Amino acid sequence: MKLLSPAGVTRLRERLSTPQAIGWILALIATLFFSMATPTVRWVILAGANPVSVVLARMILATSLVGGTIMVVNPGLIVPGWRGVWISLLAGVINGAGMLIYFMALTRMSASITAMLLATGPLMVLSLLALRGERLTLRHGVRVALALVGVYLL
Repeated sequence: MKLLSPAGVTRLRERLSTPQAIGWILALIATLFFSMATPTVRWVILAGANPVSVVLARMILATSLVGGTIMVVNPGLIVPGWRGVWISLLAGVINGAGMLIYFMALTRMSASITAMLLATGPLMVLSLLALRGERLTLRHGVRVALALVGVYLL
């Protein structure tokens, strides 16, 4: 039993190869992997790993994979200039500190509670943008409402 005719397969292939479709596919794959991170890290920490070691291993792995990919795809991006280096270092320190605190929380709380608290991140971002002077619109309000419903459903 065939599900799609050859012409149907061709149309599907064409639709899935558009930039928007590829973006959706990548976002869904990223969501899948991100969803697996918290339970996996919780399991590793409960097995006896130190949260600092887990963060260090994760950062080294991520840096190696992203850096290696950039070296293969577009090596010119590796030399950002001193301003780019300092901004990257600052962003890395902030992100690393956030990951370390999150992983340390996993030693003391269940993965479901920490994941729920992490889900409030977009609300924090919107609050910080509002404090910085960004004008809040009705669309922002709808997003906040949807985020709160999502956190409630967790």
